[in-house]
Formats: sequence, structure tokens, C-alpha cells
Amino acid sequence: MCKTCTYPNSPCRFLEKLHHFIEGYGILVNELTQRADINYSNGEDTVTYFGALLFNDDEIRESRDKL
Repeated sequence: MCKTCTYPNSPCRFLEKLHHFIEGYGILVNELTQRADINYSNGEDTVTYFGALLFNDDEIRESRDKL
């Protein structure tokens, strides 16, 4: 994204493009894939991506109650 990162001297210049790793939220992807019976490794010379959507149950409940 950047030729030179501004961290740790300044905040990120592109916060809207910043993507956090799932592990940064304390989710152990390898352990999660084992529990869900999903392949973590799909063989040599492959890359497997995992994503997650994080949301607040209270906001969803409030929106649903307004319907």
C-alpha cells in the first residue's frame, strides 16, 4: 500500500483501506478450522484466505425490533 509505513511515528494514512488479521482479534484460525472441519491447508503452492464479519448483537436486535 505504501512505500514507507508511517507507523509508529504517525497514524496510518489509509485507515479506510486497512485490513486487520483475524488473529488480531484473538481468533485462532487453525483451531477454528479444525472445529468447523474446514481445510486450513489446501496443499502445496496454494493460499487459503479466511475472513470474518464482526458485529454487535445489540445493534442487530434494536434494528430487528424496529421492523
